[in-house]
Amino acid sequence: MNSTPLKRKATGVESFSSQALLREQKNLELAEETEARWLGPMPPEEFLSEFLPLPNGAQQRKDICFETVAAAQSEAALVASFIEVANKSLSGLTFVNTSASRNSKSERLDPDVTGVFDMKHVRYLKSKTGAATAEVDFGYSDLIVECKIKTDAFIDPAPEEERTDVQEATSGGRESMEKGELEADELPMEENLPQESDGQEPSLEYEDDTLAPPFESQAKSARAIRGQLATYASAQIGSQFRNHTFSLFIFGKFARFIRWDRSCAIVSARFEYGTSPNNYLADFLHRYSLLDDAGRGKDPTLSPDPCSAGDCPPELAEKLHKANKSRFTSASPGKTELRKVFIPDREDPNVHHPHIISYPLPFVTPSPFGRATRPFLAYNPATQRMVFAKDYWRPAAEGIIKEGDVYKTLKAKGVRHIAPFGHGNDLAGQETIDLSKYAWAQDAPRTLQLQHYRMSLKVIGARLQDFPSTRILVGAVADAMEGHDDAFWEAKILHRDISMGNILIAQDQSQYRGKNAPADEEVDGIAVYSGLLIDWDLSVAFPTNGPLRKERTGTWQFISAALLTFLVNSHAVEDDRESSFYVVLFGALRYSKHEGGDETSARLRMFDEVITRAAGLPTGGALKEGLITGTRPYPIKFNPPLDAIIAEATRFFRPRYTFPTEEEKAIYDTFKDREENKEILNATAYGRNLAGLQRMQARGEWVALLRRKLEEDGWPDNDFYIQPLKPIRKYQKRRLWVSQTRASTPATSSGNKRTNFGSGTPIAARPDQVAFDAEADAVIE
Repeated sequence: MNSTPLKRKATGVESFSSQALLREQKNLELAEETEARWLGPMPPEEFLSEFLPLPNGAQQRKDICFETVAAAQSEAALVASFIEVANKSLSGLTFVNTSASRNSKSERLDPDVTGVFDMKHVRYLKSKTGAATAEVDFGYSDLIVECKIKTDAFIDPAPEEERTDVQEATSGGRESMEKGELEADELPMEENLPQESDGQEPSLEYEDDTLAPPFESQAKSARAIRGQLATYASAQIGSQFRNHTFSLFIFGKFARFIRWDRSCAIVSARFEYGTSPNNYLADFLHRYSLLDDAGRGKDPTLSPDPCSAGDCPPELAEKLHKANKSRFTSASPGKTELRKVFIPDREDPNVHHPHIISYPLPFVTPSPFGRATRPFLAYNPATQRMVFAKDYWRPAAEGIIKEGDVYKTLKAKGVRHIAPFGHGNDLAGQETIDLSKYAWAQDAPRTLQLQHYRMSLKVIGARLQDFPSTRILVGAVADAMEGHDDAFWEAKILHRDISMGNILIAQDQSQYRGKNAPADEEVDGIAVYSGLLIDWDLSVAFPTNGPLRKERTGTWQFISAALLTFLVNSHAVEDDRESSFYVVLFGALRYSKHEGGDETSARLRMFDEVITRAAGLPTGGALKEGLITGTRPYPIKFNPPLDAIIAEATRFFRPRYTFPTEEEKAIYDTFKDREENKEILNATAYGRNLAGLQRMQARGEWVALLRRKLEEDGWPDNDFYIQPLKPIRKYQKRRLWVSQTRASTPATSSGNKRTNFGSGTPIAARPDQVAFDAEADAVIE
């Protein structure tokens, strides 16, 4: 595996971030993350004919006059006028004002206007002023409309002489943002802590690394608007089962259409809508109201209607609803119902297995783009058991192994501590858009085409961060890394994303099956509280002849220091082991009893540390490396066995970050030439470092260290505790999280050479370290 650029995305960071951010701050960061995902401008007439075709025999056009909307002098007036005009002119689709809902269950998201086809999903609440406010769960929203009084988020390319004063005014400058959208440097820090979720997003690949294309206005107000638009789209797609969706962006007397899928947002050219009843906006609304479910992007593998009462045992239905509403409190739906969803068979994707879920789901990924991994519980009527299910969008490239096939290989090789696979495969015909056929998109950044994939595991486990005690936390990690060793040496598969979200703690499976469920030894034999290593979708089999991913994989908080600092140029087995150490340390810091106090927040910053280098490339790991190479005891004390694990783990991984001198290597070579025995060689500084590297890479050594400590006395019975975090009062851009030990000069070395970030000069290579590249079978043998 060759070196690949690191990406630090909200989808891979937010779940385990120790930083609390305001909604507006998240919008700005999301705009930064989604640069080069906004493709356009697509001609409006082409947008309508391509994405919103009229049914046979339908009225060709509907005249709707939006003159009063275009003349509005405030955002509130624009919203009210649009709703009035649209609702008088359309049938079926109804628009409601949701601009002041501020529903805590939707993470304080309040799109200006929400269109729905079924008004029973609209709730009216009284605001503080006594006015009625509409509220719609994103799981039942259909068309979201965002309104601004003048600020555009995009710049349509045009010859200079054709540029209008309005274009210049709405695409640049420092306009005041609507609804409290402050400038980035002025944003305060929110008091509430971020909610946690599963669904980690390790990495997203796209083919063109060009950032900030000219179509995307770089005014702060414009970036905040793009982040806002993306947030609403993410909430809608994530709460529902959709392959794509649409939204409207109205700014003053201009508007744009947007079509979203998991690869990109296609944005129309801007157009005036208030000059004539015969306009693109009227045409869009008319066509949209006539689209069927598939045309509006709804996934046909979800039943449109609720299930019958007898389809799922009441006690298991209650568990489905409870998991849906309580696991992700900031994004949980207000009301849920049972729906049927289909999961394709691993051997034959045309065979679909019905499962029952609680709907709508809470949205767990902050970005509308990328893999969008979504975990949820489901009931399988065929086995009368609940299962763990997930769906995501995987690269639609030849040679990338499907996760179901990875599980098949792992089982065939006898890999321990993996969850039994249920069903899963690609969902036929559900791919992101292919832009190659559009003339307007020839110069747009290229996006990687993604394929929708859904699967289930036959076992239910608790999240690792819900451990009852730190002993169970460490035991689950030890089990998972034992399975990791099996996979690496027996199946020749490297996981590459060891994180809090990818290890489950097995539960008593009897509570998740119906009264008459047949026995399943593979499931019922799993020991309670044992650890299960899941999410093998980013794993790599080696030697590999398939396409390499363009980005390094992993969940940012747990990526090894060596990868974050570009100390190595490939992902190796020791990187995953180091990641598992950070999982233990993070879990203990964040979720167990200790006397860290205010020091807790400071120590957690190590996991979020980021250094923005040249060309905006994010790196980090300096604080992690400082922990491993430091000689002082860790300042926060937990319990004696866990304290010992932290101390021994830093020594275990230290050889990777220790660089013997040329003189020390010469002494080692002298003894080696004399054919001295191993004990004498290992007594030299160079020999000790080499032996440490070999131990770090050897099978079972890291697991054995954990197992030894698990047998020691001093573990508390129940020390789970969610540590309160001290909020940061002032907003700081990510690039301000910079370690003072290094400058931001890009590394120029590769392989096992170290670059001094201050001078750019390489330091001497380490002793014969093996990088464990994917092709290095000889090392494994």
